[in-house]
Amino acid sequence: LAWSENGVRFKRLDAAEARVAGLGERPSGLLRISVPMDFGRLFLGQALREFLSRAPDVRLDVRYEDREARIVEEQVDVAVRIGRLADSSLVARRLGEACLACYASPDYLAQHGEPADLDALERHQLLSYSLSRTPGQWRFDLGDEQRSVPLAGRWRLSCNNGRVLADSACRGLGIVRLPEFLVQDHVAAGRLVEVLSAHRSAPLEI
Repeated sequence: LAWSENGVRFKRLDAAEARVAGLGERPSGLLRISVPMDFGRLFLGQALREFLSRAPDVRLDVRYEDREARIVEEQVDVAVRIGRLADSSLVARRLGEACLACYASPDYLAQHGEPADLDALERHQLLSYSLSRTPGQWRFDLGDEQRSVPLAGRWRLSCNNGRVLADSACRGLGIVRLPEFLVQDHVAAGRLVEVLSAHRSAPLEI
């Protein structure tokens, strides 16, 4: 994986590729892959095409899903995850990183104003990702400490799909907090504006 677009920075895995090429056998069989829905739609399509062209005897079972797959129990061979991994005996490789940030549409900001700090979020309409690892709150790193902003009673829309939340923010429904690669096109087109940029998350590992 070597993309460097849409707000995601990847590193090359040339060493892993060289090891596979040196096996001396033509790969075959079934490979099960689990990948987050929106990330997979943005980045995986071309990679799958290239892989299948180089390994014609391999069949792929690709699962685009935002739920946390039980990798061992469901016999998943390869999974892509964003964020800190729980302690596990599974082998992990870092592919890249992306940040979480807050965004709103120009129309929303013109009507409601731009939040100056985290306390100001209490007066705003928020859009919540329901499958977050910290449901019901947004966690922000403030140097050596963390600050949680509760969403209970504040969110206007909750959804289990990041692209839907990004589109809803473009329509002026509220402020959303998402990985930057999901909103890069909207920001470039002026449909969304980053707010509270001083409170971007530390880079999340992919």
